[in-house]
Amino acid sequence: MKFSSKMLLAAGTFLCLGGTVELYAQMKAGEAMRDWYEVFGLDAARRDYDYRLTALNTNGEANIFFPGERPELEFQLRNLTDAPLKGKAEITLFSWGTRNVYGDIWQPKVIPGGEADKMTVEVDVPARGFQNFKIAPKLPEKFGGYALLFDLPGRGRQFMTSIVRALPGASAPNQFPKQSAEQFPAAAMARLGVQAIRFGVPFDVDPAARARTMAYLKKSFDELKKHNIAATIEIGAGQGGYPLNQPRPHLTDDGVMMQTKSDMAWLPQYDGEFGEFCYDIFREYGWPKGPINGVMLWNEPWEGISISGWGADMLRYREMYKVMAEAAHRAGREAGVEVLVGGCDSSSNTFDKFFPDENDEFLKYLDFCSIHYQGLSSPSLYRKWMERKPSRVLIWDTESWVANSEDLLAGVIAANRAAGYDRSMGFFGGYVFGNKDHNQSGVKRARILTEQGEREIDLPLIAYPMASAVAALQNFIGNREFREIMFRRGLPWIFVFDGLEGKAEDGTVVVTGDLTGLFGDNSMYPGLRSLDELRAKSELRRLLPGLKRGSADWTRLRDDLAARFPDRKINDANFVAQAKELLAAPWPFRGVTLELAADGRFALFDMYGNRIEPEKGAYVLPLDQRGHYLRSTAPGGFASLLAALKQSKLSGLVAAELVPRDFLEPVAPGAKLRVTVHNVTNRPLSGRLSGKVGELKMKFPEQLALAPFETREIELEVLEGAPAADNSYPLELVFDAGKDGFAEVRDTMHVNRIAKRTIRADGSLDDWKGVLPLVVSADPNAALSMMEKAWLPFEKFDAGKSAGVAAVYTAYDRDYFYVAAKVADSTPDPGTLRFETRDDDEFFYPETSYKYDPGKTFIYAVESETPESTARCGVERPDKKGVRAPECIRPGIDRLRLDLSLPEDRLTKVTFYLPWDNFRSNRLAHLYVRGADGRELTGRRQFFEVDGGVFATYEMAGKVAVELVNPRTWHKESGRLAGVFFDAGTPGAKFRLSGGGFARYVGMDESKPGLWQGRFGSEGAILPGLKYEKLPRGVAAVFRTDDVKETLKWPEGVRRYSYRKRPVLPDGQSPAFDNLQIAFNAIPLEQDPVTVANQPGRMPGFVNYRSTDYEFALNKVAPAYGGGTEIWRMEVPGAFRKHFYPRQPKAKWEGAVKDGKLAFRHDGSTRIIEAAIPWSEIPHVKALMEAVRPVKFSFRVNDNGGPSMEFGRDRAATRKGGSTFHPDWKTSYTNEIEFAFEK
Repeated sequence: MKFSSKMLLAAGTFLCLGGTVELYAQMKAGEAMRDWYEVFGLDAARRDYDYRLTALNTNGEANIFFPGERPELEFQLRNLTDAPLKGKAEITLFSWGTRNVYGDIWQPKVIPGGEADKMTVEVDVPARGFQNFKIAPKLPEKFGGYALLFDLPGRGRQFMTSIVRALPGASAPNQFPKQSAEQFPAAAMARLGVQAIRFGVPFDVDPAARARTMAYLKKSFDELKKHNIAATIEIGAGQGGYPLNQPRPHLTDDGVMMQTKSDMAWLPQYDGEFGEFCYDIFREYGWPKGPINGVMLWNEPWEGISISGWGADMLRYREMYKVMAEAAHRAGREAGVEVLVGGCDSSSNTFDKFFPDENDEFLKYLDFCSIHYQGLSSPSLYRKWMERKPSRVLIWDTESWVANSEDLLAGVIAANRAAGYDRSMGFFGGYVFGNKDHNQSGVKRARILTEQGEREIDLPLIAYPMASAVAALQNFIGNREFREIMFRRGLPWIFVFDGLEGKAEDGTVVVTGDLTGLFGDNSMYPGLRSLDELRAKSELRRLLPGLKRGSADWTRLRDDLAARFPDRKINDANFVAQAKELLAAPWPFRGVTLELAADGRFALFDMYGNRIEPEKGAYVLPLDQRGHYLRSTAPGGFASLLAALKQSKLSGLVAAELVPRDFLEPVAPGAKLRVTVHNVTNRPLSGRLSGKVGELKMKFPEQLALAPFETREIELEVLEGAPAADNSYPLELVFDAGKDGFAEVRDTMHVNRIAKRTIRADGSLDDWKGVLPLVVSADPNAALSMMEKAWLPFEKFDAGKSAGVAAVYTAYDRDYFYVAAKVADSTPDPGTLRFETRDDDEFFYPETSYKYDPGKTFIYAVESETPESTARCGVERPDKKGVRAPECIRPGIDRLRLDLSLPEDRLTKVTFYLPWDNFRSNRLAHLYVRGADGRELTGRRQFFEVDGGVFATYEMAGKVAVELVNPRTWHKESGRLAGVFFDAGTPGAKFRLSGGGFARYVGMDESKPGLWQGRFGSEGAILPGLKYEKLPRGVAAVFRTDDVKETLKWPEGVRRYSYRKRPVLPDGQSPAFDNLQIAFNAIPLEQDPVTVANQPGRMPGFVNYRSTDYEFALNKVAPAYGGGTEIWRMEVPGAFRKHFYPRQPKAKWEGAVKDGKLAFRHDGSTRIIEAAIPWSEIPHVKALMEAVRPVKFSFRVNDNGGPSMEFGRDRAATRKGGSTFHPDWKTSYTNEIEFAFEK
């Protein structure tokens, strides 16, 4: 079989709710944070120093210091040169912090504080020697982070360590703490008051390995118990017990194992031992005997493939989970311990695995639902979970690393608790501590010198400023119960927490301004922005079309955007493109404040816990994405605080929310356009509403007065104007409230009428003449150029037009609801599976599979460096000196091999060029040189932290085999080879062939990466990525393409449960194929049979909610699966959502719609879909039709060759979220747009 490069590397990222699976790669902590080098005055381009500093000891655990404590720190300075180091080093204590860059939760920026202390150290170190020294910096009492910087004159500045001043953390025993973190050394967690962690435990089938695990657990759990830290353990794969005796990755179509994440689920024959292993852990370490308060099975066990070794079918998961849960219940009965059982790291995955068939068998095994990265889409509203006995299903966040700078922490945690989290997490530990080893439970290690020689030590943890913020969070929120959102009909966001143990004065209030900055625009009120943003965008929108480069307006607007968004690096070349992009994006709040009177009985605290004094008897809180803490400081202070907040004044934000609703009647004089006007402030508003709706003349109210927090629907009457042929009416409305500011909204309105007529559903669209289209587009500019074609459903789109535009039509009669779509589609799709008769077994391992023998398989793939990397390390083109090329090769499995036949009577210099980008990249490569008999001639050469690229030179003779090994097969950039160069070896050198060949390592050259002409290759060169080869006389070179496979047999009598490929689901996005999804919202939110509208103290809509009652996927069936069409029922009222995975237990309601009609036709570049849904499928919709009441309806057009197009996207009446369409992990918009039935 030919193994293509596309097949080789199909595993970069894969299905994972909340993002890509290589999450650590997304985290940018420590020196990877923005402006780290600039703020600390470090040389970002410098790799090599004459000295190395290593932290040895600290008198404060993890460099956390409470009020009154003075640090005492010990370091080692190691001389890396062959000459003595002498001088007076200057050490600076420098305050610092981190802040969020709007829209990027992964890479915060470092912000400078100021110099806090200075000291000097006399340096006198012999060549290659060391000097240990101690310092006691004067740490200010102000809470926050402080860096120590070391300057040795003429030798450069280095970052020494980071320390924090923090509030003391309370640590009384608590079975169910409300705030958790990653696992760190227990003493460090206790120092911050952290009392809950997730703790990974492997299950090994080998008894000796299990015994070692139990010994490790005893040591770990004793330490956690000592520091009052509760552990929720997550049991996953250890080693062994596998089918095929190995983990199972996905397979090629020919059954060959690929380089993907693998299934590591053990064989069912070991489930008994697994149960006993769980029981032993629970019996010994379950609460209250030990720290274990809960247990989960596997990290992110997604269906199909996942990050942590789960790739089995859900039947296997249910088997193992039940064994684990029964062990926990048994331990409760027999040992008197309580260990809650939970899963499955998302509510979607939990529904799919445990409740797909409307059977409650697993409800008794679900004490908590573990979630990751769900933000305000908390599963806290599900009636069945809330009503579970003897206790409701708890919501535990066990991984959501989103509040990764101090300013985000309070707001994220407060909002998560308000969303119904019983336990929150919110931050990644790498932003809290440095020197943490995230692959184990310990810390990084380093080598130091002693009088007895070199030895390895554990490095002390170092605390970043985030540690101080975590301590403040634990002190101010911690285990407090959430009480309410104060303003449930307006803004700002004020989250109220009750005091501990019922103490009224111990409550905390968190105030924040911009939930969009914390959770994106799937939070409530995404359109309520700062007045500063609206004014700036208005001017930009007005001036941009006619803006001349170099004009005063150009310069002013460019500089304003560059100042607002420094990370975008806006300049003349990209200004217009950036401006257009930013016009469609939310901006950070500016000039938004909340003012409240201060009476001395309560106080404001910053993100670190520092008390802030009022000015002139008032607090003025800047509102953006940061959170502010407010607490009582005197008797009666908390009640006084709440009263002051209720009377506070919000400024700088839009005064009202404007939500225009589509026309429900034909446009003509007298037609009404409804607009919901919502005063979001705690004071009365009065003003004028004005604007335009397409070319229509509208009647606006003379004056509009609104009470505090009042919502009112008004009607704008059409006075003059004709219907628009495209059924689109661009709308701009402004509500001017005078001194209280203004509000505005932009949208494109339509007439949403479901026509009364009978349709044949034959794919011709002849029956739709005269029905108003609803046009959607993936690209607004494409919609403008192709709009006219979309208006006329019976005409074809011109061939060659790009995809991205569709027109959809709706109708009904007494028997059916009809829908049709006409789509510009230049990539015809043969269709998908017939899901009613899907062969589920085709997605799982066959009886026989194959794996490449890694030691005998030498295949390679051609890769390209990025343009930025090419500029630094691309190999020089042979025909254009100084011009770099991006092409290179890398091992297809884990190694590639070059066989060389060289002259035997003299040495030839052979140089290998490995492109590297920069020394901070994760690239790694090993070079081996072997003789013809396979024996190593030079030993392993390991290359890492290369600066740009490296030329590695050997002298060789005879027959040799060079192997380049990539130990990091999951990194596409690792193990790359861009060139092989030949030069004359040392004249007259003596050598002896061994095994037919000779080789010795000469050295490496990192200067002028990639530039080889005039330096290497005087006798010949191979540039394998460019397919360039010029060999010296007498030299032969062959890149091997050996393809050696082992045959593997699945064990007899065992269900083949490992996925061989990703599942195909019926939604049209998993994977993408041509279809149409339609959805109806027919049941009022408060009457939904599955969820409640809101929890006490919250308002409907704060938690993202179900906004679809019926959903259908209209699919074309590929000829390979029988051809034709299929209407697949995706959702019905009263049932948990499911995704219809292979082998998923079936619900009674699921399946194909038998009495419906569906036609697909592709004509040139036009795709036509026509469907009829019988009323029996949508009885709640039928009831609305018969009552002549509107129904909320939406649709999404999916395309195998482009992005989907959703009707609710970017509409004023919708927001992201709402679970309108499947799958849950793709963005959809709330189904809140009404359609009227034509009488």
